[in-house]
Amino acid sequence: MLLTVLVVVQTLVCVVLTVALLGALRGIAELRLRLLRIGGGMDQQFRIDAGHDVPAVVAAALPDPRSTTLIAMLSDDCPACHTVADVLLELFDDPRDVVVGLSRELGALRSRLDGHVTFMTPEATAEAMAAWHLSSTPVVVVQRGGVVVGSAYGPSVQSVDELRDLWESARSRRTQLL
Repeated sequence: MLLTVLVVVQTLVCVVLTVALLGALRGIAELRLRLLRIGGGMDQQFRIDAGHDVPAVVAAALPDPRSTTLIAMLSDDCPACHTVADVLLELFDDPRDVVVGLSRELGALRSRLDGHVTFMTPEATAEAMAAWHLSSTPVVVVQRGGVVVGSAYGPSVQSVDELRDLWESARSRRTQLL
């Protein structure tokens, strides 16, 4: 008799846990569907492929859209971005070679880079971040003639050698990319 009661209780517990698990899975599915409907879902992950045009707002900020330009999207509250800024200062002499997008008009990065790079306005930066579906920094893009010829983000742009390699390989690629 005791064994029968124990089996019934154990079966009921299993049924309750199964229903709870199914409810949690349904909640997760509904949340993902809502995120997709409002545009914050997985269908808009960061990806900047070579051969695609740069967004119009970025093209408008370029000193000479026909030349090769490195575009760096940075943020003052990002420690890695400060490392990237140091690398930019070490590698580039000509402010026309580098365009930097910052989320704020004033800040430590702007002070350090002022006179060494060309800046996008904070509004243009926000528009470019949205166009490229970026939610984090640092991101570096190399463009030539309004077309992306290379890109990197995160740890791959935090050393002089890696950024130099990106710059040199992007500069040596043919302009005609599809």
